[in-house]
Amino acid sequence: MPTPEEIIEQIAELKERMDQEAGLRASQDRDLSGVIETQRAHGRLLKALATNQSQQTEILLRLTTTVDRQGATLDSCVALLSQHAFKLAQVSAVQDQQTAVLEHQGAVLEQQGTVLQQQGTVLEQQGTVLEQQGAVLEHQGAVQEQQGTLLRQQGTVLQQVDGKLDVLIRRGSGG
Repeated sequence: MPTPEEIIEQIAELKERMDQEAGLRASQDRDLSGVIETQRAHGRLLKALATNQSQQTEILLRLTTTVDRQGATLDSCVALLSQHAFKLAQVSAVQDQQTAVLEHQGAVLEQQGTVLQQQGTVLEQQGTVLEQQGAVLEHQGAVQEQQGTLLRQQGTVLQQVDGKLDVLIRRGSGG
């Protein structure tokens, strides 16, 4: 059996061990408390992150919608520009036709000048030349009527183009 001194020594060792274990438990409680606080902070951070992500997603959706609308507007403008280019090509073709008619008229006028010179020198051919001049003048009248029609058509096309450009300008400045 142990002696009273050994028992006292064992009790002292047990007491020392219990004090160490109590210190370890206190340390564990502090560590556990720190871990719990860290978890709470992480939870708050995750909630804030989720809210931020939700807001950013909403902003991205609005931006995507805006970009889509602008893309549609751009497509519409491109289509209108294509139509205007086509109409301008038509106007250019009409102008080319008018230029050809004017060149033809210039050639006819040169021929008339030659005919008038011949009239002065050849009195016998005056009747024939006058008939030719009448035919040429009739042709010029028909050509001028065609020019008038073409010019009216050009005016109508230009008015339409001007109206559509006004609409585009209003849309561009209002939109």
